[in-house]
Amino acid sequence: MERHVQFKRFSQALASGGAGAFILMVLFRHRPDYPHHAGHAAVLVQDGLPAVAGGASLWLLARLSAPAPEIGQRWIAPAAPVLVIWIAALAVLAIAPDGERLI
Repeated sequence: MERHVQFKRFSQALASGGAGAFILMVLFRHRPDYPHHAGHAAVLVQDGLPAVAGGASLWLLARLSAPAPEIGQRWIAPAAPVLVIWIAALAVLAIAPDGERLI
Protein backbone atom coordinates (compact mmCIF):
# COMPACT_ATOMS: atom_id res chain seq x y z
CA MET A 1 0.00 0.00 0.00
CA GLU A 2 1.31 3.41 -0.95
CA ARG A 3 2.10 5.77 1.90
CA HIS A 4 0.19 9.03 2.37
CA VAL A 5 -2.44 8.17 -0.25
CA GLN A 6 -5.14 10.28 1.41
CA PHE A 7 -2.85 13.30 1.58
CA LYS A 8 -1.91 12.95 -2.09
CA ARG A 9 -5.54 12.60 -3.20
CA PHE A 10 -6.67 15.50 -1.04
CA SER A 11 -3.83 17.63 -2.41
CA GLN A 12 -4.77 16.72 -5.98
CA ALA A 13 -8.39 17.62 -5.28
CA LEU A 14 -7.39 20.97 -3.77
CA ALA A 15 -5.05 21.74 -6.67
CA SER A 16 -7.58 20.84 -9.36
CA GLY A 17 -10.37 22.70 -7.56
CA GLY A 18 -8.16 25.76 -7.12
CA ALA A 19 -7.12 25.66 -10.77
CA GLY A 20 -10.74 25.34 -11.86
CA ALA A 21 -11.78 28.25 -9.66
CA PHE A 22 -8.93 30.35 -11.03
CA ILE A 23 -9.91 29.57 -14.62
CA LEU A 24 -13.54 30.49 -13.89
CA MET A 25 -12.42 33.72 -12.24
CA VAL A 26 -10.31 34.61 -15.29
CA LEU A 27 -13.09 33.72 -17.73
CA PHE A 28 -15.89 35.52 -15.91
CA ARG A 29 -13.76 38.34 -14.45
CA HIS A 30 -13.48 38.98 -10.76
CA ARG A 31 -14.91 42.03 -9.07
CA PRO A 32 -12.75 45.10 -9.70
CA ASP A 33 -13.08 46.20 -6.06
CA TYR A 34 -11.99 42.82 -4.65
CA PRO A 35 -8.47 43.97 -3.65
CA HIS A 36 -10.12 46.69 -1.57
CA HIS A 37 -12.35 44.16 0.23
CA ALA A 38 -9.80 41.34 0.50
CA GLY A 39 -8.54 42.43 3.93
CA HIS A 40 -11.97 42.73 5.54
CA ALA A 41 -12.92 40.31 8.28
CA ALA A 42 -15.94 38.89 6.44
CA VAL A 43 -13.84 37.92 3.42
CA LEU A 44 -11.17 36.40 5.64
CA VAL A 45 -13.79 34.32 7.46
CA GLN A 46 -15.33 33.20 4.16
CA ASP A 47 -11.93 32.04 2.94
CA GLY A 48 -10.59 30.78 6.25
CA LEU A 49 -13.54 28.69 7.43
CA PRO A 50 -13.39 26.17 4.56
CA ALA A 51 -9.60 26.02 4.87
CA VAL A 52 -9.76 25.22 8.60
CA ALA A 53 -12.58 22.68 8.12
CA GLY A 54 -10.68 21.03 5.26
CA GLY A 55 -7.48 20.84 7.28
CA ALA A 56 -9.31 19.32 10.24
CA SER A 57 -11.00 16.80 7.94
CA LEU A 58 -7.68 15.81 6.39
CA TRP A 59 -6.17 15.35 9.85
CA LEU A 60 -9.10 13.16 10.96
CA LEU A 61 -8.95 11.19 7.70
CA ALA A 62 -5.26 10.51 8.30
CA ARG A 63 -6.09 9.24 11.80
CA LEU A 64 -8.88 6.98 10.51
CA SER A 65 -6.74 5.50 7.73
CA ALA A 66 -4.46 3.77 10.25
CA PRO A 67 -5.41 0.28 11.41
CA ALA A 68 -7.49 0.31 14.61
CA PRO A 69 -7.54 4.08 15.04
CA GLU A 70 -8.35 5.64 18.37
CA ILE A 71 -10.00 8.94 17.64
CA GLY A 72 -11.73 9.50 20.98
CA GLN A 73 -13.13 13.03 21.06
CA ARG A 74 -11.17 14.10 17.97
CA TRP A 75 -14.28 13.67 15.79
CA ILE A 76 -15.27 17.19 16.84
CA ALA A 77 -12.34 18.76 14.94
CA PRO A 78 -14.09 19.14 11.54
CA ALA A 79 -17.30 20.33 13.23
CA ALA A 80 -15.61 22.90 15.49
CA PRO A 81 -15.39 25.73 12.91
CA VAL A 82 -19.08 25.33 12.07
CA LEU A 83 -20.01 25.30 15.76
CA VAL A 84 -17.99 28.48 16.34
CA ILE A 85 -19.90 30.23 13.52
CA TRP A 86 -23.25 29.05 14.91
CA ILE A 87 -22.38 30.25 18.40
CA ALA A 88 -21.26 33.62 17.02
CA ALA A 89 -24.49 33.92 15.02
CA LEU A 90 -26.57 33.16 18.10
CA ALA A 91 -24.61 35.76 20.08
CA VAL A 92 -25.22 38.40 17.40
CA LEU A 93 -28.89 37.46 17.30
CA ALA A 94 -29.13 37.70 21.08
CA ILE A 95 -27.65 41.21 21.27
CA ALA A 96 -29.53 42.60 18.24
CA PRO A 97 -32.38 44.99 19.03
CA ASP A 98 -35.87 43.55 18.58
CA GLY A 99 -36.67 45.70 15.56
CA GLU A 100 -33.56 44.61 13.64
CA ARG A 101 -33.90 40.85 14.06
CA LEU A 102 -34.96 38.86 11.04
CA ILE A 103 -36.31 36.06 13.21
